[in-house]
Amino acid sequence: MDGISFHNSTQVINDDKNKNGVLLMISSVQCKDMSLTTLWDPGANMSLITHKTAKRLGLSGQDITLSVTKVGNVTEHVQSKEYVIPLTDLGGKIWTIKAYGMEEVTAEVARVDMSRVEQLFKGINKNDIQRPTGQVDILIGTDCCILMPNKEEQIGNLQLMRNQFGYCIRGSHPLLEVPKLSNHGIVRIYWASGKIIPLNDIHVLDRDSIKDKLDSLFDIEGPGKQTTLKCGSCKCGKCAVGQSQHSLREERELNIIKSGMIHDEESQQWIVNYPG
Repeated sequence: MDGISFHNSTQVINDDKNKNGVLLMISSVQCKDMSLTTLWDPGANMSLITHKTAKRLGLSGQDITLSVTKVGNVTEHVQSKEYVIPLTDLGGKIWTIKAYGMEEVTAEVARVDMSRVEQLFKGINKNDIQRPTGQVDILIGTDCCILMPNKEEQIGNLQLMRNQFGYCIRGSHPLLEVPKLSNHGIVRIYWASGKIIPLNDIHVLDRDSIKDKLDSLFDIEGPGKQTTLKCGSCKCGKCAVGQSQHSLREERELNIIKSGMIHDEESQQWIVNYPG
């Protein structure tokens, strides 16, 4: 995927030097004694994991094809894997989710000094809201809405969020210096929606079979393909020019109708038997 916004996550890089960037919901989540850099994305309708992270966790995954619709209603099929991932919350409870493999989920997470934000919210320290940096390992979308962080407190445009895995911060504040990506003007959009097509449900026809079906279609159903036949019963399509201006299919249907017509001399009526 797919996608592959997946806005789902839409990042617009602004070249305005006087404004800081905006914090997305990023936190560390434990999985098989490993810490995963996690992006919580309420705009995504599916969860994603990088193939590299899945391999590091020893996950095998199931081969699938994703039918992904991007912004603009453009659909494409992407080969991927469906992984089952056990996440461990702060209380030791394991939450099992499904995520789909991608080469990368989104741009790398830059370092942000959170020490000045600590004083804004009550009852937390810097370690509670410390953000991981580097490559995002997993994106969790609203297919796992029970795990989505909820707002605990808000100061201006900055929100303290919390879920089973701890705290995270989203938004912006004058005390925060949030780096913006250097390649300004880029809009990175992840796929908006997708559905899973199991490989076993895909039927592949051999080339000869496809050719035979297409030849038959063009011979009988071809739009605008007219023939001028000398005799009404001809099926070869190569007769000398006559008065008829019908397609082969129309000519055959006409012959069937004619064969079912009987003239009653006594009543001076035509009796027609229509084919079933």
